[in-house]
Amino acid sequence: MIELYALNIEEIIDHTKYDFFMKCISDSKREQIGKFHYISDKKRSLYADVLVRYLICQKFNITNSSIKFHTNVYGKPYYSDNAEFYFSIAHSNKWIFLGVSNNEIGVDIEYISDCRLDIAKHFFTTEEYEDLISTLVPYRSKLFYDIWCLKESYAKYRGIGLSIKLDSFKTKIIKDSSMIFTNYDEKIYVKHYAVDPNYSAAACSIEQPPNMINFIKLDKICKYMNLRTFL
Repeated sequence: MIELYALNIEEIIDHTKYDFFMKCISDSKREQIGKFHYISDKKRSLYADVLVRYLICQKFNITNSSIKFHTNVYGKPYYSDNAEFYFSIAHSNKWIFLGVSNNEIGVDIEYISDCRLDIAKHFFTTEEYEDLISTLVPYRSKLFYDIWCLKESYAKYRGIGLSIKLDSFKTKIIKDSSMIFTNYDEKIYVKHYAVDPNYSAAACSIEQPPNMINFIKLDKICKYMNLRTFL
């Protein structure tokens, strides 16, 4: 079963809760976060890590200190103590988007900015590019990021990130329906989500993604981890 979560990093919490979250993560993650210059980058990295820990603690009734993350050769993180727990994290500006499942999953979220035809011409298939340039200018930006999210979510689903050529598979968006066509013998489900009117988000899996997103608060995570003393 797929579950999707969204967290707004701009939620205001006091410094004691932020410090508490910093104690919940690994030494290597703390060191990585310490190298970021901007507080927004620190928050995205910290809160995404804590969100995954919170869900693992809930699902498996374990202590936070027992959680160990590893990465595959392409850098995709995974929780190695349970072979049926998969997760994928994406973040953009103020939003963290997380998908968890008992099968491989990939998610992506992007802030909708200017349409980048130069990027589209380089990374999109010919058909995707033609769909984009045939779209009325006011709607191009959204379509560009919708396509990009589909491509990123599929690459993350495959667990190989951007080592896959983004023009090696094709996406198609027809009204509210999204599809991915690949050269592999696989049936892929993808779905777009309205996390925020200014963002495009997508999830990709061999399971049908749900319609609902769970919007979660930092305060809720902090209270749960404090009550259970998962340090």
